Amino acid sequence: LISMEIAQTTIDQMTMTMHASVPVMITLLISTGNITTGSIFHPLVISSIQIASVILRNIVLPLVFFASVLEIVSHMSEDFKITKLVDLVYLTIKWVLRGIVVLFVGVMTMYGLTAPFVDGTVNKAAKSMMGTFVPVVGDALSGTVDLVMNCGVIVKNSYTIGVIILLLLICAIPLIKVSLCMAVYQLTSAMMEPISDKRIAQCISGMGRATGYLLATLSTVMVLFILNMLILVGSSNITTMMG
Repeated sequence: LISMEIAQTTIDQMTMTMHASVPVMITLLISTGNITTGSIFHPLVISSIQIASVILRNIVLPLVFFASVLEIVSHMSEDFKITKLVDLVYLTIKWVLRGIVVLFVGVMTMYGLTAPFVDGTVNKAAKSMMGTFVPVVGDALSGTVDLVMNCGVIVKNSYTIGVIILLLLICAIPLIKVSLCMAVYQLTSAMMEPISDKRIAQCISGMGRATGYLLATLSTVMVLFILNMLILVGSSNITTMMG
């Protein structure tokens, strides 16, 4: 239960951090000439964060708790065995985690490969028109625009690094706590197996297994949010290089 509360609190904190940081990130994208990228990614990122957090918090975590209860019931009874059902629940959890990462990273990557080329073409055409139709100072204005956009890129990249570091700091202590809980369960199970009823050792080992899936869920949330930020900044950098 302690590990479950840690996982729920950490997911909520990371979700709030992403909800607070994404609007600023989109503003920085638009200010550096990534208008199409910002317009496409803003609803996409917000919806992906919300959907992923709801699925992980309200479906995956209860499934982990349900699997741990089933495992205890299965091991405590000599006649009533439901190990296949437990394995099925854990397999479902595993595929849900993989599906979330593949789905959202795939969609983000697909848009990230197309939107920058639109922004790059528009920016290049705008600077070309400025140099052609604005007499005398057109080239100077074009160079100034490039300078301002490059400064914006530096600010945007620094901001992205800061958000990633913040996500890592939010996750660091909870990941350590859950890892220690898993290690304690497994160590206790190994020590009790030769001196106590094997069913008790198996129950404790089952709790360690469930805690391991909590650890995997937390890691999935962290990786998913970090990848979202990296895809955002990578797409905008492609636009800058094209311009």
